[in-house]
Amino acid sequence: GDGENLTVAIDDYWVEMSNTSAFTPGDETRSFEVTPAGAVMSYSTSRALSDSLTFAKIYYFRVQAANAIGRSPFSQTIAQKLIGLPGAPTSPLVRTTGPL
Repeated sequence: GDGENLTVAIDDYWVEMSNTSAFTPGDETRSFEVTPAGAVMSYSTSRALSDSLTFAKIYYFRVQAANAIGRSPFSQTIAQKLIGLPGAPTSPLVRTTGPL
């Protein structure tokens, strides 16, 4: 009746990743369907977003929940810069700092 709350469990989440914060058509984007347990069920890409991510590049993410009724609005977009391990030094300089 009127005033009743209906609760439906979340079936999965949709995680979108993009190379721009706008997530507009034509951007390089990926969508991942993820279960509440964290298993990736499927994903799709638009344009040619390479399989390997680029170090020192910023990627944008947003999430929405889905259940039998439909999908929620997207979460706030977050930005994350992909950082890798530093390379080996090319010309190390060794100095003594005390008695040997």
